[in-house]
Amino acid sequence: MDQAIKNRIEQIKKRQVPVEYENTFLGVFPIDWEKKTLSSVSVNNGTYGINAAACNYCEYLPKYIRITDIDNNGNYIDNNAYVNDINSKDYILKTNDIVFARTGASVGKNYLYKEKDGELVYAGFLIKYSIDSEKCNPYIVYANCNSKAYWNWVKIVCSRSGQPGINAEEYSSYKFQVANSKEEQKRIAKILMKWDEAVELQESYITKLEIRKKALMQKLLTVKEEWKDVKFSNAITFFKYKIELQRKNYQEKGIYPIIDQGKNSIAGYTNIYEALNICPSKGLLLFGDHTTEFKFIKNNFVVGGDGVKLFKTKEPYNLNFIYYSLLLNPIIIEGYKRHYGILRNKTLFFPIKNGVVDSNEQKYISDILSISDEEISLQQQKLKKLMLQRKSLQQLLLTGIVRVI
Repeated sequence: MDQAIKNRIEQIKKRQVPVEYENTFLGVFPIDWEKKTLSSVSVNNGTYGINAAACNYCEYLPKYIRITDIDNNGNYIDNNAYVNDINSKDYILKTNDIVFARTGASVGKNYLYKEKDGELVYAGFLIKYSIDSEKCNPYIVYANCNSKAYWNWVKIVCSRSGQPGINAEEYSSYKFQVANSKEEQKRIAKILMKWDEAVELQESYITKLEIRKKALMQKLLTVKEEWKDVKFSNAITFFKYKIELQRKNYQEKGIYPIIDQGKNSIAGYTNIYEALNICPSKGLLLFGDHTTEFKFIKNNFVVGGDGVKLFKTKEPYNLNFIYYSLLLNPIIIEGYKRHYGILRNKTLFFPIKNGVVDSNEQKYISDILSISDEEISLQQQKLKKLMLQRKSLQQLLLTGIVRVI
């Protein structure tokens, strides 16, 4: 990083205003930048989407974009939702349109329309703003609506109302600073879009790896003539565990996963819980109530929650092999749900074809799939780094700490 930029950052950290910068109520920005509001750069003051129910696929109908069809990174998720309404043509998104989630836990989430996503009709819980490109670069507006300052604003507005919701009038008043020069705006947008492309390419690569893994699972775990039927209950045993809350010196105890009892999945990680010698060296299999997910817990990890069961395998069954077999067998997932009451009594009675008698073959198969998992994990870590780097760069560019004049 250029030394002048480093010095600028240090000055701002010390609450000093660098030369040719000014301290505004929005923060420290170059003196030649100007304040904008969402309504001032839009051709409208926010229009609400269509109130219509989603329907199944039909080649003659447009796709539907709802709050649930926008991910946390502002991308459209194709959930195969369509809309059949005579007025839908009035709600079709166009270039430079941004839609915002106006209610619920996802309030503040937004999406800048991309032509590659196809024809989209925006739903009633979304508010649309059509950005005037003569007043501001649409991508710069979108980037500002995904900045740290923006999300702090969302929290403040929601706290005032006492419930998660922001209406069109409130969105219209959102203020941000932008470069006065259209050329500088264009350069900033070009840099950030290049990073977006890198992130998308990495996401696409991970998707391909996941597809390859599924194909490997199908090939390696397809039942062969020499395999035999095995009851799941004969291959595993329930594992009792204890959890102790350590409030002193917890930072030295390591990091353990926390189970979301509502979703029965790993919701996050904490370093408050300490395992009391509960995990064998080969790890444990986690199986949550009413879930379609399985988790493989490595050694030295501990989980909490009444809606969670831990298993270890009996000889000659390989834990990883059982884990991958479960992922490939939807029958056992459905059976698990149906036999929820029986599971509380620590029994499960239905056969699945996951029984390879030869333990060496089990290990061979599970090792191949584990390598595939490790490769996916490494690429996911790379994706996280890319996203963090992009986020940091966006902060520097949108505040003018780094200029691209």
